[in-house]
Amino acid sequence: MAAVPLEHQERLYGELVVYAERPYAFNDREQVLLADLGRDIGNAIHSLALQEDLRTQQNRQRALFENAPNPVIAGEEAGSSHQIVNVNHAFEETFGYTAEEIIGTDVAEILVPDDGMVAHDQFRERVEGGESITTEVERITADGPREFLLHVIPYGVAGDTIEGTYAWYMDITDRKQREREIDRRNSILRTILENLPMGVLVEDADSDILMANDQLCDIFDVPLTGDELIGRDCDSAAEQIKDRFADPEAFIAGVGERHANREMVHNEELRLDDGRTVERDYLPYSLPEGDANMWVYRDITTRKKYEQTLKELIASTQDLQSATTPAEVATIGAETAKGVFDRPINGVHLYDESDDELKPVSWTGAVEEQLGAEPPALPVEDSLAGQVYRTKDRESYGNIAEQPEQFASETPFQSELICPLGDHGVFILSATEPDAFDQVDETLAQLLSTSLTTALNRVEQRQQLETKNERLDEFASVLSHDLRNPLNVAEGRLELAQGEFDSEHFAPIERSHTRMRSLIESLLALARKGNDIGEFEPVDLDSFAEKCWRNVDTEQATLETTTDQTIQADRNQLKQLLENLVRNAVEHGDTEVTITIGDLDDGFFVEDDGPGIPPDDRDSVFDLGYSTADDGTGFGLAIVRRIAQAHRWESTVTDGADGGARFEITGVTTGAE
Repeated sequence: MAAVPLEHQERLYGELVVYAERPYAFNDREQVLLADLGRDIGNAIHSLALQEDLRTQQNRQRALFENAPNPVIAGEEAGSSHQIVNVNHAFEETFGYTAEEIIGTDVAEILVPDDGMVAHDQFRERVEGGESITTEVERITADGPREFLLHVIPYGVAGDTIEGTYAWYMDITDRKQREREIDRRNSILRTILENLPMGVLVEDADSDILMANDQLCDIFDVPLTGDELIGRDCDSAAEQIKDRFADPEAFIAGVGERHANREMVHNEELRLDDGRTVERDYLPYSLPEGDANMWVYRDITTRKKYEQTLKELIASTQDLQSATTPAEVATIGAETAKGVFDRPINGVHLYDESDDELKPVSWTGAVEEQLGAEPPALPVEDSLAGQVYRTKDRESYGNIAEQPEQFASETPFQSELICPLGDHGVFILSATEPDAFDQVDETLAQLLSTSLTTALNRVEQRQQLETKNERLDEFASVLSHDLRNPLNVAEGRLELAQGEFDSEHFAPIERSHTRMRSLIESLLALARKGNDIGEFEPVDLDSFAEKCWRNVDTEQATLETTTDQTIQADRNQLKQLLENLVRNAVEHGDTEVTITIGDLDDGFFVEDDGPGIPPDDRDSVFDLGYSTADDGTGFGLAIVRRIAQAHRWESTVTDGADGGARFEITGVTTGAE
């Protein structure tokens, strides 16, 4: 027997066994032949195994190629082009081309956009050198361009040549669009963050700073940018800046408390060591990675100062309520500007019609110190103050030497802020340095100027009212003496005649006398109302209206009160006002008219459901003598307006809820004190 291994290199496939009938049947030559035969059989078996492995591998590759979930292109080099030799089903679905349409074409001819050719040629050169590449590309599908993650793997690499390539595509169009949208939003967020007038810091649950802006560093005078804070430990940063706070430990404790409670906090005020005030917001929220915290800091020092100054300004201008002359108003204005918002160089010029110029009425001592004399009158036509007076527009001059309309070429003042006071004049703030007035100064000056204008209007109206009152007093005196006496004589004579004779003419004469006496009494009441305003006292409007109702002959009319206000008024004058309004509703409505007295935000109304007042007549209802009733005197509503004016109230008429007339009295002070 002879046995020969069937092997290829070190791999054993089996044995070749040959049997003989005699011993030592195989000589040396035969044994060599058997060994050669064994090797040949081993090589043949190995070749068959390789062919089977190749078929298995090819089947696996074909299955992988055909069933791959992503598009795959098999390509081969064909001279100067790279032709597509096969595509899988996923390619057809994603790219929208059939295999018949695409196989045999150059990849660049159909799939690569014009602006991607340079990059395509570079990738191809690297792949032909045997290099695998992974990159993001844009490719043309049947529905238009889309974005892909491309993996190109060469095969059959032999020296400087390859047989072909497999190109795997993963569609990342949607992901790229999301990324671009996120980038866009982040860019917008960053732009907003960097332009916010406040400091912002965002930290994660581990106290790592995720975002911060430069304004935060500016507020706390930290020599870093917002980007340089990103990645730092927020707790450590808080420790480093705590000494910038008036109470460092309270600041640190507050941060810890916010972290522990995770409750939103707004407008928390903190004092800094340098005297400034910051306002802090804390906003806990969640990120996909976990909890996060946002801190917002605002430097409100200027706002706090402005608010305090505004309170002092409002308190100071309360004195304007009691001013009775323009000079008093001007003096209060000058002192307020000096004491409240620290502008010692100021004054008020009022218009003098006779000389057509703005004459100084009140000014501070600092004005005379700078000028060396009293301030001069200013012409309306050729001065900066005159220009403001003419245009009624506030002006701030940072360098008055550059202004062609300046009144004096040599002046110690370099900047001025001039505010109009309506038709009354101007309020002037001056400074010896240029550009002295900022937005806060302008706002405060405007507020004070508005108050001064209102006070001057009130003084002017009061003076006009006093003049009217004086004339009415004279008129009342004439009525009292020159009309009452003849009427008394006529009434006496009529009474004697009625005792001696009987005539149908006596009754009309008596009615005429009564009418004349009613007119005289109404005129006297009109002349006197408003002149004898007494002390204001709290009046419960609901119960008081009921009392006034009982004093009027209301026939079958009905009163409804919907008020719970207590107002400040002269009780006697208010009684006359309410009675006149009730009487007016009864006289001009039917016998069953309903009258309602109710509240307004700053006063009250008296309303009826009668015929109402035509819109064209509403401007006239408060005029003397206006009445649509046959026996009306036309003085009742005029007296209402006189009483309202004496209280500094406003009286208007409009439509009632049910179509009648509604008289509104506003500007009323409410409350028990």
